Amino acid sequence: MLWTLPTLILAGTASAHTAAFVKGMYCEGGPDPNNYNPNSNTPVNPLYQLTKDEWWMQKNGDSVALPAGGQFTVELAHNQAQTSLSFNGQHASEWPDGQNHPEDWRGPGNPPGCIQDDGAMHAHDQSTTAGTAWAISYESDISKVTMENLVVFSVLEHTPWKRLATYNVPKDLPPCPPDGCYCAWLWVPDGCGQPNMYMANYKCHVTNTSSNRKLATAKAPVYCKDNQSKCVGGAKQMIAWNQKEGNNILSPPLLKKKKKKKKKKKKKKKKKKKKKKKKKKKKKKKKKKKKKKKKKKKKKKKKKKKKKKKKKKKKKKKKKKKKKKKKKKKKKKKKKKKKKKKKKKKKKKKKKKKKKKKKKKKKKKKKKKKKKKKKKKKKKKKKKKKKKKKKKKKKKKKKKKKKKKKKKKKKKKKKKKKKKKKKKKKKKKKKKKKKKTLLSRLPSNNDMAISSYNPTTDKYRDQICLRSELGH
Repeated sequence: MLWTLPTLILAGTASAHTAAFVKGMYCEGGPDPNNYNPNSNTPVNPLYQLTKDEWWMQKNGDSVALPAGGQFTVELAHNQAQTSLSFNGQHASEWPDGQNHPEDWRGPGNPPGCIQDDGAMHAHDQSTTAGTAWAISYESDISKVTMENLVVFSVLEHTPWKRLATYNVPKDLPPCPPDGCYCAWLWVPDGCGQPNMYMANYKCHVTNTSSNRKLATAKAPVYCKDNQSKCVGGAKQMIAWNQKEGNNILSPPLLKKKKKKKKKKKKKKKKKKKKKKKKKKKKKKKKKKKKKKKKKKKKKKKKKKKKKKKKKKKKKKKKKKKKKKKKKKKKKKKKKKKKKKKKKKKKKKKKKKKKKKKKKKKKKKKKKKKKKKKKKKKKKKKKKKKKKKKKKKKKKKKKKKKKKKKKKKKKKKKKKKKKKKKKKKKKKKKKKKKKKTLLSRLPSNNDMAISSYNPTTDKYRDQICLRSELGH
């Protein structure tokens, strides 16, 4: 949904009130979770003459971090659009209304009255701002939060004033339960407008703490400026007043205001009497004035006649002056024309000079380009030569490698041949040995006779004549 500047201004004027804006607040972006409104003013609505169900803990996502023993900062503004939560903070300023004001911003008069530019401040100047507070309840279920377990833990004097407000957190504040705590921002204005109150609600949690302490039951505060023995010590409740139900204080300052009102009424009566006397005096003065006016009218008529005569004379003089002015203007125009012509001539000369300069520059550039081209060509040639040399070297290397390979092959062939020869020789030797063995195996002449022998095939056929059977 788009929000424009006009709507921002309308929202600001329609409800000029103040609340603390920070991640963790309820109603951030308006009451409808399905329609985020960066220009929402829902949290700033004041609480006045409502039932407790209507003003107590308005119900909702993020959580405010409260660093124990440290500080946390919120933005006090009249509208979410005037904070960093909307529009990237482009409509935010140092002040809650998104406008610019002097450091000593105050109402008119001395002593100052209520600030007129922004009634939402409910103050005459910074010294009369009533102060704001934060309270915490350690109940995770909002329905269980009561005035007795919602304890005030931080107060900031002279606020609301500027947009950014930093609050201190007690160092012994114990940690919240797993589902978190509930917090409330509180403000009761002191004069300058309706005697209402403000209560904005937040989901919160305490960080950087290991405290085991528990908060005491909160008691209702008591006005004790004039008698401090009546002051309440320990845990205190928020201030709830001027509601239909649920109020926990009746402040004496209200009585003082009534007395002041009576005094004001008396003063008004005195003023009325004075006004009546003044009216009578005024009537007398009016009569005197009428007489004086009649005399003045007569004098005025005479003066008018004189003025008419003077005007006629002035008109004549003006006509003469106009004629003179026209002549002067004509002369000036002629002079201007001459000057223009001279200027044109000068411009033409300048243009010619510029053209010449440009031509020279172009020539120089061309020369430079040519030189560069020549250099590039030389470089290219050198590169080509280097490449050729490299190629030649590579070819030589390849040739050498080929030669080496051939030599190796030849050597291998020779080795193979030698091996073959050796093998053949070995075979021959083996054959010879076989022959010898065969011959050695043959019987002697006395016992047998060799009929045939074939040495080439290394086979023999023998026909042996055994010893004559006669001998057996």
